[in-house]
Amino acid sequence: MRKVLLSMVIVSMASTLLATEGTAIIYHKGKEATLYVDGKKSIHLTKELTPILLEEGNHTLKLVEPINEHCEKYGEKEVYVSSSGSVKIKFKFEDKLEPTEEYKKILDKKDSIKFQRFVRIKDNIVTDKKLGLMWQDDESPSRTMKDLKSSKEYCSALKFSIFNDWRLPTYEELMTLVDYDRYDAAIVPLFKKTFSDGYWSASKDISSPNYTWVVDFEYGKTGTTLKSKKHYVRCVREK
Repeated sequence: MRKVLLSMVIVSMASTLLATEGTAIIYHKGKEATLYVDGKKSIHLTKELTPILLEEGNHTLKLVEPINEHCEKYGEKEVYVSSSGSVKIKFKFEDKLEPTEEYKKILDKKDSIKFQRFVRIKDNIVTDKKLGLMWQDDESPSRTMKDLKSSKEYCSALKFSIFNDWRLPTYEELMTLVDYDRYDAAIVPLFKKTFSDGYWSASKDISSPNYTWVVDFEYGKTGTTLKSKKHYVRCVREK
């Protein structure tokens, strides 16, 4: 039995000696962040330069930096670490922010309620069961910006799915799609074809006849703008 145990110890020591390591120096100038190595949580970074030891070979590194309690930004990089020298790694963060894991759990609970009202059906249409509205959600609304006149004409002439009675939504209707639990784009998650930008409504600004209400789906802001300006358009119809 002792011989067997001794053999196991020798094999274990040999495996350890065969595994070579190299140094990766993580450059991070900013807030505190968390580094993930090959999908596993590694270390919490607090310094601008942090050296870490990794086994020689290819690795996937992901650096996550919190923005606030709801969102974070991240950068990801494929690197090769050699035992013959160190490699300095600087991350480029993605433009789009991501919700934190805790906030994702909160969103999942809220989304279960939203999905009782909104349903995505065939032909890229989202239905609002509460108001009895059908919303266009294909590639077309997000291709080009139009002025208000062209937007109304586009919806009036639209033949989408089996329907030809589409129109430009009112300000109140468009606002029902805004989801303030989200950002970039701040819209009910069943909508897949949305720019984080302004969308026309058919509601005039009663104090300024040449202005009309627009809803911006980056953060859900609203405002009025000249009818000659160009914005995106999403058509709607009654069920």
